[in-house]
Amino acid sequence: MNDQAPVVGRGLRTLANGLDHPEGVCWSPAGGVVYAGGEAGQLYRFGLGGGPVETVVTVPGGFLLGMALDAAGNVYACDPNAGHVLRISLDGGVEPYGDRVGYPNYPVFDRDGNLWVTDSGTWDEISGGLVRIAPGGATERVAGPFRFANGLAIAGDHLYLVESQMPGVVRMPLAGGDFEPVVELPRTVPDGLAFDAEGGLWIGCYQPNHIYRLAPDGELTHIVDDWTGEYVLSPTNLAFAGENLDMLVLASLCGWAVKAIDPGVRGAPLERPELLDR
Repeated sequence: MNDQAPVVGRGLRTLANGLDHPEGVCWSPAGGVVYAGGEAGQLYRFGLGGGPVETVVTVPGGFLLGMALDAAGNVYACDPNAGHVLRISLDGGVEPYGDRVGYPNYPVFDRDGNLWVTDSGTWDEISGGLVRIAPGGATERVAGPFRFANGLAIAGDHLYLVESQMPGVVRMPLAGGDFEPVVELPRTVPDGLAFDAEGGLWIGCYQPNHIYRLAPDGELTHIVDDWTGEYVLSPTNLAFAGENLDMLVLASLCGWAVKAIDPGVRGAPLERPELLDR
């Protein structure tokens, strides 16, 4: 075996091609589709079988990064060009959700319907923050500053947050409190997070084309290490998908495709609240 060969993950395949630098991806179990964002404000929608790609809407002047879904299937997409989280309906209607954030990068819902959002700040400054948007839109900055706040994930009673320029992951109790370190990843740019059903934390790295799994016991495993950039390029956000959440979908900020691998473990279901008030 060639020890210098790139590690690309089991079952690597392309789900969609011809996309405009997709950083954000999310899975809709109700629709059986994946959503991805584009650099010119596109919101894409496609299935898991390699079928056609639909552009739901193109937000003028937009750049859609991380995204989340509510129970009705509305997409909450971070648009740093607008400085807002955008609520996008199934038919392509677009409206701001909550107050202006600054540089919104990634959202995640908790069980109470709060939408937690990172405000990345500026790359060369310690200016990132964490914002909470309550059901109905009331917006509060709850923590910071961070070294380029990025991906978020919730497991149990804790919120996990990527500091891309740390570089690594920290966490805090959802009820409030201090952040504590989870893992440091020297010489990388971590970006997206996703938990599996066994408590493993999956971390996508924009550079250098790495995906890690951090086991509950602290063991860190390389799942993808593509030093060529030919197979898995700049894997930013991650999303477990499929009826059994047994597929891991990979975004590609520097590329034109969304890919998937077989992770060998099921994903943890995400909170998708019913939001009756706006």
